[in-house]
Amino acid sequence: MEKPRTQPIEDLHVCPRCSSELVQPGVWAPVDTQRWRVELSCPDCHWFGAGVYGQQALDRFDEILDDGAAELVRELQDLAEANMRADIELFAEALEADLILPEDF
Repeated sequence: MEKPRTQPIEDLHVCPRCSSELVQPGVWAPVDTQRWRVELSCPDCHWFGAGVYGQQALDRFDEILDDGAAELVRELQDLAEANMRADIELFAEALEADLILPEDF
């Protein structure tokens, strides 16, 4: 584990070891009214670190995390829609080929 950082870092989502933009927060704990101690980890290179960061850096990190979560939700919705379309097409083909029997239900 690396020494905690005391200076604010603007891009907490960027790994200092491999430059991945997927750094994830772990435990957040208040240090005082303006700063937080945050554990960070990178899923790509398995870097782990901790630091004390100001509210501005954490607000930016929080926005980036929210944007990432929203992107994941959109991707999930797109995937679910594509899977549903594929299921409907297969079902329609089976109906057309008279492959659906009452026993199937």
